[in-house]
Amino acid sequence: MINDIKQKLTDAFGEPQATALAEAIQGSYVNLVKINDFNELKDLVGTLTIQVSNLTLAQQRTERRVEELAAAQQRTERRVEE
Repeated sequence: MINDIKQKLTDAFGEPQATALAEAIQGSYVNLVKINDFNELKDLVGTLTIQVSNLTLAQQRTERRVEELAAAQQRTERRVEE
């Protein structure tokens, strides 16, 4: 790939400039986020979103159950006092 780019640039700029530009382009390309990386990240975010949603629902159920247990505890304490 770099050789093709360098050849095209050499035709327009000359050897030293073409080499410098080709190396800069290659360096930039290496650091780009590739589509596969991006898709993998999207899948991971989707999975995490589902897990967070499930955890939120579980937390809500736990909170309701704790409230029910607290109410039951209060009823038990009233009965013991009577």
